[in-house]
Amino acid sequence: MKHPVPRVQAALEGREPACIAVFDNSVLILGEHQFYPGYCVLWARDPVKELHQLPPLGYMNFMLELRQSCEAVERAYQPWKLNLASLG
Repeated sequence: MKHPVPRVQAALEGREPACIAVFDNSVLILGEHQFYPGYCVLWARDPVKELHQLPPLGYMNFMLELRQSCEAVERAYQPWKLNLASLG
């Protein structure tokens, strides 16, 4: 199934140069605008409108991948604070 977000689809196909990681349940992509260094977007591979619409196990795995992503950003950029948001 083709992902509705072009950058995510490109990452899944290995064509997105800003792709940081492709996980089992998500794709981590460096944000296009680096107003805050290290700004990234973690996209669910299952294109749901809201995270709670993921199956329970998929949701838990997505959250584990979010944790891995936060740890990687923290190691790479040493930010004073990480901000997480779920935007639809």
